Amino acid sequence: MGRRGWVHRHDLTLFFVLAFLLSWPAWPLVILNPGSSPLLPFGPLIAAAVVAALSGRLRELFGQLGRWRAAPRWYLAAVLVPVGVTALIWWTLAALWVVTAVIVAVRGRWSGAAVRDVRGDDSAAARRADDVQGSA
Repeated sequence: MGRRGWVHRHDLTLFFVLAFLLSWPAWPLVILNPGSSPLLPFGPLIAAAVVAALSGRLRELFGQLGRWRAAPRWYLAAVLVPVGVTALIWWTLAALWVVTAVIVAVRGRWSGAAVRDVRGDDSAAARRADDVQGSA
């Protein structure tokens, strides 16, 4: 059987050993430069390619990339839904920022004026407290 047979029988073990050997040697460098990132994200990818090449299944591994197993609309949804959700979050945050800026511009301060307005507390004591906070 030879080398391919041995690799085929031990492919998972070989993959993990190679993935760790390719990904973890940078960790000692973090001791020398704590601000650096020790992540080498391509270690498992390279390990998978090496194991597939040694076992003669490289074409099988990369041939799967071209096969579509779902309708194209699902691939499109997988890309567009996160983009749409992110855009919705950004628009919501922008709208909240604008509302906050308008309130501060109209009131001249933020203190507790908006909360008092929402509660409908228009007593003289609340206004005085707000004026004292706004002038500080």
